[in-house]
Formats: sequence, C-alpha cells, structure tokens
Amino acid sequence: MTDLLASLETMLEELPEAVDRRKLGDRLTQSLETLKTADIDIGRLTAILDLAELSGYATTPQAEALFELQEEAHAVGEALETASTDVTLRDAVLDYEKGFKHALSRVELAIRAHWGLFATEKFRPSATLGELLHRIGVERDLAGRMQGCGQRGLAIGSGGSLPDLVARASSHLAELEAIQQERAGTIGEGDVGNFINALADQRATLAMVTGEVRAWLEHNHALERFNLSLR
Repeated sequence: MTDLLASLETMLEELPEAVDRRKLGDRLTQSLETLKTADIDIGRLTAILDLAELSGYATTPQAEALFELQEEAHAVGEALETASTDVTLRDAVLDYEKGFKHALSRVELAIRAHWGLFATEKFRPSATLGELLHRIGVERDLAGRMQGCGQRGLAIGSGGSLPDLVARASSHLAELEAIQQERAGTIGEGDVGNFINALADQRATLAMVTGEVRAWLEHNHALERFNLSLR
C-alpha cells in the first residue's frame, strides 16, 4: 500500500506537467493549421519590400506603415520561434493572424495603388515622346521602341500576384532604363538634344526653348504638341 501511495503521489506531481505538454501539443496542431499560409504571406511581404524599392515607396509619407509592418513581422516571428507554452504560442499565433496578416493586407493595397501612380509617371513620358518623335520622323526605330516600352509599362497595372507584379515591374523598368540611355546617346547633346532629353526626363523648361529648339519644333510641326504648366 505504501508503494502504491508513493506511486500515486509521483503521478499527481507529474500530472500538471503532462497536462501542459498535452495542451501545448494540441495548440501546436491548431497553430500549424493557422500558419499553413505563412510561406505565402512571407512571399507577399518580400514582394512588397521589393516593389517599394523599385517604386521609391519608402520615401513617401505613407511609408511609415511599411516600416511598422516590418517591425510587426519581426516581432511575430520571434514570438513564434520562442513560444514554449500553450499560452505564449496562442498569443503569438493570434498576433500573426489578427495583427500581421491584417497589416500585410493594408500595406499591400497601399503599395499597389502607389505602383499604379508611379508607373504612369515613369512610363507615360516615354510613350508620349516616342509617339512625338515617330510623328515628326525623328529616329523612327528608336521612337517606336520608346513608344512600345512606355505602353507596355503603362499596361503592367497593379493586379495579379505580388511576386508576378514585381517581376514584370523590374523587367519593364530595366527596359525603360536601356531605352532612356539609348535615347540620350542617339538624340545627342546640343540645344535640341538637351531639350528632347529633358522632355523625356520631365525636366524641360521654357528656358530650354532656344531659337534652335523653336526652329526645330516649327520645322517638325510640333509646337502644338506641348502645353504649359507651373511646377
């Protein structure tokens, strides 16, 4: 009887720890179900950071939400990694589900909207200038490629999966950069070349419209293709 009582006492002492292990095991099973999309969410976060770099989003006033998302991701990741009890694992998973995932969705919507505006600003000048040069018969081959590059960039949109959007954005921005370098080298320097290059870079001013430039515009019937606006 004494041995039996001693065994019972030992079992009672070990019971809370066994219960805790059982609770933790059950929590792990539940957590794995909740975290089954974690790889997809990590891919979304990576794509958001890549698109932010491509589009200069980190320099905008809205970028604070991006920095907060990074901090949230770091905190949740650390909490999940170090969780050792049912309660700490529950809280970490809750932070992932209710905090990180919601913040991720908000920032994704913001970065997609920002990309749409950025793409328009970045690619429209190439399309417009390419069309102008083609119409006035200047460097028709280059003009056609400039126009095509600009139109493809404008057609990227902001839909589809984020990784796919990043891949398309990166490819078209690289194409635009190559076209811009070729345009700068082909058009040349001088007053007309400087003016055309400045137009493509959206930095042209009235001060650049010298007599040579005006004569060139008149000769090519291009004066009415421009509007005046204040910076």
